[in-house]
Amino acid sequence: MVPDNNLYENRFHQKKSLPLSKQKLWHKKDLIFGLLGMFIGFALIFSLLVPISMNIDMANWTLDIVTFTLTIFWQLSFIGLVIFLAKRRNLNFSQIGFRKPKDWKVILSIVLACYGILIFYGLLIELISFAGIDLGMLKGTNQIVIAETDSLIQTILYVAILALAVVVVAPIAEEVFFRGLIYRAIGGMYSPVWGMVISGFLFGLFHFNLGVLVPFSLIGMLLAWGFQSTGSLIVPITVHFIINSISFVVTVIGGIF
Repeated sequence: MVPDNNLYENRFHQKKSLPLSKQKLWHKKDLIFGLLGMFIGFALIFSLLVPISMNIDMANWTLDIVTFTLTIFWQLSFIGLVIFLAKRRNLNFSQIGFRKPKDWKVILSIVLACYGILIFYGLLIELISFAGIDLGMLKGTNQIVIAETDSLIQTILYVAILALAVVVVAPIAEEVFFRGLIYRAIGGMYSPVWGMVISGFLFGLFHFNLGVLVPFSLIGMLLAWGFQSTGSLIVPITVHFIINSISFVVTVIGGIF
């Protein structure tokens, strides 16, 4: 019997045209493999940083550069993990989410909503603290403290590596991993809502700071919604890039000047 190539083509195009909520892109073992890979990468980074910081005498800015560099490689491994899993599933970049967004205007709305979350959460924390309730570590922020250097060249190197880590690598790597893999996997296995909630919470945990767990989890959910509603990873990557860029500029100006 001769296979009907048109039938296979029609099925392929039907699957490709389905909304994200109807596409089951990843399997449970892909999700497990991705999370294990992330934790193993963190363990390796931690096992390198601890002996370096304890046994090698170096300036704070030098230790920061080592930390930034190791973080860059760790986050690049997220992209490597997703590409590896995609190859095993015969998926291309378009299927992962690298496609033209249906609506570019939603980017501004999401950026404003993200800052709305941060401002509302900050005011809420201050209001609770004003009432005399000690919130402890929930009052923390995710701001990076710029270390003092000994020369202009060292400052430029420090700022350049920080910019590479925060502005360039983080938005791409984190969105590919948390939205492209985690959200799509959980959303495909259960529902888009569960995908948004769980991937958002994991995104909040990923920053290792109780002070930003709640707002960053909500922002993670919002970024997943942006991906879901536009069908493009470019949307959450762009939003992430804008927010990190603004934070980076404010941090550098405040730290240097």
